[in-house]
Amino acid sequence: MHFTGANMIYLINTFNPHWEGHALPEWTWPKRRVFGYMLKLMDGPLSLGIGGLRRIGKTTLLKQLVGGLSANRVPAKRICYFQFDRDIVLKDDNVLERMLDAYLLDFLDESIGHIKEKTYIFLDEIQLVPRWSDIVKRYLDRDPALTFVVSGSSSLLLESESAESLAGRLDMLRLSPPDFRDYMTINGLEPPPEFKIDPSLRKIPTETALFYGANRSRLTRAYLDYLRWGGFPQLKELDDEESRRRYIKEVVVEKILRYDLPARFRGENPIDLEMLYGIYASEYGQIVEYNTLARDVGVSVGRLKRLTEALMSGYLVQYCFNYTRSKRKSGRTGKKVYLSTSSLAAHRYGPQL
Repeated sequence: MHFTGANMIYLINTFNPHWEGHALPEWTWPKRRVFGYMLKLMDGPLSLGIGGLRRIGKTTLLKQLVGGLSANRVPAKRICYFQFDRDIVLKDDNVLERMLDAYLLDFLDESIGHIKEKTYIFLDEIQLVPRWSDIVKRYLDRDPALTFVVSGSSSLLLESESAESLAGRLDMLRLSPPDFRDYMTINGLEPPPEFKIDPSLRKIPTETALFYGANRSRLTRAYLDYLRWGGFPQLKELDDEESRRRYIKEVVVEKILRYDLPARFRGENPIDLEMLYGIYASEYGQIVEYNTLARDVGVSVGRLKRLTEALMSGYLVQYCFNYTRSKRKSGRTGKKVYLSTSSLAAHRYGPQL
């Protein structure tokens, strides 16, 4: 089944209420500190790619960038947002080209190579689209007036394709889960002040009161909540801990392990991915000895490394190396695997005592 032209026009209209003067709701939401930095990048010569863990706020950030450009008096029709999902892509694997052509021809009444002024195209969940990087490259090569902002949840699919096809055209950024200050802002709380060190000091102060001040007890309690739930902004809308744990388990972890990674790493068994993730999640911070771990779980060292690479591509885990002055020595020393956010561990344990 393929989309008709009318279906595509309807979808594009639905995703862009700002064309009719209706601001996207996300524009009024609290802004993370990275928002201002990314908005400045919109004025540069490069398109922008944003990767990151599921449900950490990539879509919200994209829609806020749409609002930011509108506030900066970019004509509404020169800003187009489109979000892909599996259903759309399965129905038509040429959906990206059809969407771009429909937008340029039917809404702007312009053709590629003849775009009259700078135009911004936001493509959310782009990793679901086959050959997306080649298509975006073709449009960028033919018309420098276009600026793309693409986002995706799989690092290898997003970063490897962009590195090969879009070198020199796409600035790739990894969006981390919210830090503590962003967590406080998102939840409508007063964040701690920025901690600045006087360069004339010979010794950096370590007393936490210098950082927390009179708000030390309040911020300490908030920080414990942040460690458990702060990685996923939408959790603030769920009141009970059981709902929050289920959200992390079912909406984030299981979706990545059972759908995202098997689609990227074809031939890998989701059960093996879940098993290895379970080990890393319960023993994070331990030095990884591949030979020992491969023997314990009954797989080859090569396959164990591929499975770990898959978990890293889904932003579930990350390496941490010992710090040394020598980069070569750092790569040879034992590395540890940590969860990409402490909130990923929250669903594995019961209520906080």
